Amino acid sequence: MKKVVFLGFVLILILAGCDYEIYSPNPIREAVQKNKEDEVTETITELVFVRETTTSLFAVDTDGVVHEISKGDARDVKVGMIAKNAVVITKDSKVISIDINDTEELVREPIKLQGEPSMIEELSANAILNSYMRSSDYSKAIKSYLIKSLSVLEGSGTSKIKMLVTFDVEPMPFALYWGKPDESGMVTDLSYVYTAYGFNNDWMFDGFIDDNGSGFINPTTLYEPGDNQKVLYETDKYTYYQQKDFDNVEKINDVNNPSEFKSPIYRIDRGSGATTRMYSGDRNYDYYPFYQSGKYLFVETRLYGAGNTSKNSYIGVLDVERKYMSEVIDGPAVYGTMIEDKVYVFADQELKVLNVNTLAVETIGELPFEVDYSLGGTVVDYVNGVDIHMTLADNTKKVEYVYNIESKEFSINN
Repeated sequence: MKKVVFLGFVLILILAGCDYEIYSPNPIREAVQKNKEDEVTETITELVFVRETTTSLFAVDTDGVVHEISKGDARDVKVGMIAKNAVVITKDSKVISIDINDTEELVREPIKLQGEPSMIEELSANAILNSYMRSSDYSKAIKSYLIKSLSVLEGSGTSKIKMLVTFDVEPMPFALYWGKPDESGMVTDLSYVYTAYGFNNDWMFDGFIDDNGSGFINPTTLYEPGDNQKVLYETDKYTYYQQKDFDNVEKINDVNNPSEFKSPIYRIDRGSGATTRMYSGDRNYDYYPFYQSGKYLFVETRLYGAGNTSKNSYIGVLDVERKYMSEVIDGPAVYGTMIEDKVYVFADQELKVLNVNTLAVETIGELPFEVDYSLGGTVVDYVNGVDIHMTLADNTKKVEYVYNIESKEFSINN
């Protein structure tokens, strides 16, 4: 009776024009459906590492997606690096593994800060330019800057934003990187394109401004230096230059055992061609000028040794009238920054101040720990008002400190 009822039900459906299917197990269909559910995809992408915790690294991929990676799977990787051919494997739209191949430095001078995506444009531009304010790198240090425009070129949510900033800078003396200043002391209409990578409002971007289409014009010297000559300073009439007189010219480029040299300083009258020796020179020394006033040319010096290595030596003042170099701060001494008429110098495990008018030297503080000047990591990062932001380094650590000019105290930069 049940069989008759069922057949009658089927007949009614057929007469009514309905389509139907009676389900029965189908091994082929089941296999296809299971494979679709378990589908695994492999994507090759770039990963930029933007944040680090005690156990994980966080990276942003090409599409702006953030990935968390165990430190055990990313050894020797640090914030600011990029993995150009990372393999991201997903299953059911979930990442199950990430294979990191070769990594390299993407961000040369990483700057990290916190802020909402709507604020990062202004925050990042100011942070980048502020990092050059009276820094130890006197070839790039600036006294002031003016942001003229900001624009977003590309953006992908809250994790990857490409931006353009145009700006003016007022370079410090001998900061020739930006180009030749105008009569007001400014270099105008520069630009920089950079990308900020973010995760949970933590951002990382490159503070190194390079000439990526910005139109920087590094000024040429009025005097064309000859072989083994380096221009130190020029006036309307004279050029002061260092010359290296090598003991053995055949070993100039010998990396392991280079020739020693003496480095006298000369002045040439560009009109007449007359040359005057201003200083007989030290053996195996290079001179790096950072300030000039009246008859004084202030220089940082480096001493070269075996293996073509060099280390910081004394802070000197060339008196162009007396034709003599004075060691105003014994080495090893490292130029820090200059504020108004005062030069701040790291020396004797202390922070010292050199008055460029009187040449008087004053110790204003003992460094928080004993630094190793030969490592090159003890620098002034930037100056913000009365706060000198600096990095101190020995062979085991680098620590960021702030020295307050008014209180004359050091504090760790949190």
